[in-house]
Amino acid sequence: MIAMPVKEIDKTTGEILKRYRKAAGLSQAELGRAAGITFQQIQKYECGQNRVSVSRLFQLASSLGVEPAALVAEVERTMAKAPQSDRHGILEKPNA
Repeated sequence: MIAMPVKEIDKTTGEILKRYRKAAGLSQAELGRAAGITFQQIQKYECGQNRVSVSRLFQLASSLGVEPAALVAEVERTMAKAPQSDRHGILEKPNA
């Protein structure tokens, strides 16, 4: 498992949501309506200000017509490319 700074995960998740939203040709307001939330909340997710819960990730993925796993995999791929020096204050899988 990749060690990842929690705040960086939130930011990366938001950037990926934004990329998928734009690829779907949706505005923030349209995605918000489809997911049952406000466009302001979409803005907060996209800039990494608010953390996306798992249940919300499922709603957003459904509204975007993608599998939640595709979004998570994209976050993992993006974070894996981040320089090692950016990985501090991190979340790691404990050795079991």
